[in-house]
Amino acid sequence: MKYLNPINLHKLKSSSKRYPPRELLLKVMERLRAPYRDYPAVCGRYLPNEETLNGQRRKQWHQTPLISIVVPTYETKEIFLKEMINSVQAQTYEHWELCIADGSSSDVVQKLLQNDYAQETRIKYQRLRQNGGIAKNTNQGFEMAEGAYIALLDHDDVLVPSALYEMMKKIEETGADLLYSDEDHMEALQNGFFNPHFKLGFNRELLLGMNYVCHFLLVSADLIKQAGGMDEAYNGAQDYELILRLSRYAKRIEHVSKVLYHWRLHAASTAGAADSKPYAYEAGRRAVEAYIRSEGWEAEVTMDHDLGSHHIRYRVPQGLTLTVYAWGAPSRSWEKLKQQLIHELTQEGIQPISWYEEGGLAFQEAHEGGRSALPGVVLLISRSAKAVRPGSVSRLIGSVSRPGVAMVGAKTLSKGKVLQCGYWKRESGFQPRYQGLFAGFKGYYNRASLAAETDAVTNALAAADLRELESLHSQELKACFKNCRFHELLQWQELCFHSKAAGARIITDPFAQLVL
Repeated sequence: MKYLNPINLHKLKSSSKRYPPRELLLKVMERLRAPYRDYPAVCGRYLPNEETLNGQRRKQWHQTPLISIVVPTYETKEIFLKEMINSVQAQTYEHWELCIADGSSSDVVQKLLQNDYAQETRIKYQRLRQNGGIAKNTNQGFEMAEGAYIALLDHDDVLVPSALYEMMKKIEETGADLLYSDEDHMEALQNGFFNPHFKLGFNRELLLGMNYVCHFLLVSADLIKQAGGMDEAYNGAQDYELILRLSRYAKRIEHVSKVLYHWRLHAASTAGAADSKPYAYEAGRRAVEAYIRSEGWEAEVTMDHDLGSHHIRYRVPQGLTLTVYAWGAPSRSWEKLKQQLIHELTQEGIQPISWYEEGGLAFQEAHEGGRSALPGVVLLISRSAKAVRPGSVSRLIGSVSRPGVAMVGAKTLSKGKVLQCGYWKRESGFQPRYQGLFAGFKGYYNRASLAAETDAVTNALAAADLRELESLHSQELKACFKNCRFHELLQWQELCFHSKAAGARIITDPFAQLVL
């Protein structure tokens, strides 16, 4: 796809209204260096060929539950509507029904169905008495659905022919009741695919930061009934609010790591330009606030210039006491930095503060009083730090104070580039996320700027809830915890990894930043 096209020019114009000049320049520079720039030329590698599709059609299923594909329509352009319906008819898993809830004032949708699809018995159509908005219209589509599973599809988007097959295959393998897939974008007239979104496995913290789940979503009908339908109070972000709510009830959430959905991009869509539906982003922010309240947490949810990206500052509990472990050789800035940290903590009402600057001690060796003398929340910081972003420490402590969270770590920078933004555990060891990324860039789909659950966090600046660790029942974790020396990065990473394996949440929050 060429960069100088009407859609990109429209996006650039809208972005120039929201971003300061330097941030806009960084955004453009990052866009020009974005991964998968060659996707339009190689997208065939990610999509099934005809031989694969024919093999899918021959598959003998153990069970063939009906999938209800719910589509709310409103004055849909004929060409878009036909492409959407044709993509459903092309599915290699044929046990589906298409439930169209039409809120159009005109009869454009109805006439097309009568003229071109009268023989397709799997299409169910209802002309709504009035347009109730996308959430209410979708709920009426849910009422039409008779399938054991419900899939959500926008009226101007397109499914890959293997979409339902891949979803059912994953259900057979895992028993999942909530599933989502990778996706890409297509130009308005479907003459090219670009900008793929290869997603992570389910990551609740990242989901609070942005609706990365999005398309293609398939849910068991029972789960929809349990959680309730779409909430009309969140029109524009009704799917985001529903996903957040469904995630609380789902027994198993699975990511199908294949491109199954083509999201049509045009100037009137949120995919085309962020300012096309500003109310949708505010509705998304409110949806995150509502989810946080439902969990019993207190937090402030804000958006920066990247609409749809949320930054969450969890409130530090009153009366919290903190132990600080400062390790390593001090930099010239250390004493000044130390006073900055103490001031920030005092402002948050965190007192008294115990300081240990005896790098090399294990956690339990630093507290000879035994188990009862172990601190609750601990702050780790490298004394070699040159700077810490203001607000980082209180942000980490507030986040780690939530039930179930064991460690929250910062993003570390050096010489204008990212050292790490959390770690993934791979066969070769712990892999730093976004290492080498220019410090001003936000990463693939903003992931280097949004909090996310990771396998491990840095020991250069992190908050840990040691009592949360002690409550976990894992012999590997207990042994790791007893012997861990926090200044030894690998030992610390293993402690993080075993904590996650035992059920704790390990989170990297890139808003918190330390410069080495």
